[in-house]
Amino acid sequence: MNYSNDTLGRCYMFIAMFISGTIGYFALESQQASENIVFARCVIGTIFLTLYVFIFKKYPSAKDITLKTCIGLLVGGVTLVFNWLFLFKSYIELSMGLTTVIYNTQPFILIILGSVLLKERLKLEHFMLVAVSFIGLTTIVLGGDIQQNDIKITGVVNAMIAATLYALSTIYTKKISNLTPTFIALCHLLIGCFVFASFFDIDDFNLHIDNVHNLIVLGLVHTGFMYIFLYGAYEKSNVSSLAIMSFIYPLVALIIDVLAYNLVLTETEISGVFIILLSLIIYNSLNYLKAKRKLKNA
Repeated sequence: MNYSNDTLGRCYMFIAMFISGTIGYFALESQQASENIVFARCVIGTIFLTLYVFIFKKYPSAKDITLKTCIGLLVGGVTLVFNWLFLFKSYIELSMGLTTVIYNTQPFILIILGSVLLKERLKLEHFMLVAVSFIGLTTIVLGGDIQQNDIKITGVVNAMIAATLYALSTIYTKKISNLTPTFIALCHLLIGCFVFASFFDIDDFNLHIDNVHNLIVLGLVHTGFMYIFLYGAYEKSNVSSLAIMSFIYPLVALIIDVLAYNLVLTETEISGVFIILLSLIIYNSLNYLKAKRKLKNA
């Protein structure tokens, strides 16, 4: 993995994860059923990425579409959109911040699956940093809502299912190397349109001037625009880098929850946030030192 590519990949991942941190807010403010949010997100995102792919000629040649590629696209797409479904359901059942920190156990799942399915070497430093970040997330969860509120078990289960599905989607997306990232994203959204067309409930679709803009933002920004960066990160970074940078997502979500929904963080939760930030700082510092050493020896 070329260092410059990995650095660019982490920049893409930072942008994608920052945008992702606001998804819960727009999903809740849309006041729609989870299935309807997923379908609307897929439709709007598909329109955006179709224009992008054809304008910038990101589509593949016919020889690149093999049976193996199609299977990878199908598995990656189905796991991605069902990950959204379970995540949005959990937002409704739990607080946005709590759902997000539980959901973000997925980097821990991702780095383990990457070593098993992609045969990526699991470096001790990466394992330790992901473990530290996981401890930070656990500290946040145990430090507040779980002790103070009556948590619905289904909400926790839905968040964990979403985390596992997202990790699987990332793995199968990385296994497709002969297609452009944006074309892969487009295929995933098209799969989502077909799958969730049968789940869409027109009678429960609340299109009102006060909330319809939330669905448009979810489709254009959080799906079309964000997935250009997210799938670009998949292409340029290894799984370990993606796992570490994913922890930006819960930090942004917690800040949004505090600002928009008056979430009060305990001292323990704040400690968890600092633990996660520390792991990110250490990880990026190690990469900087490695790059500096390479330049010195070149």
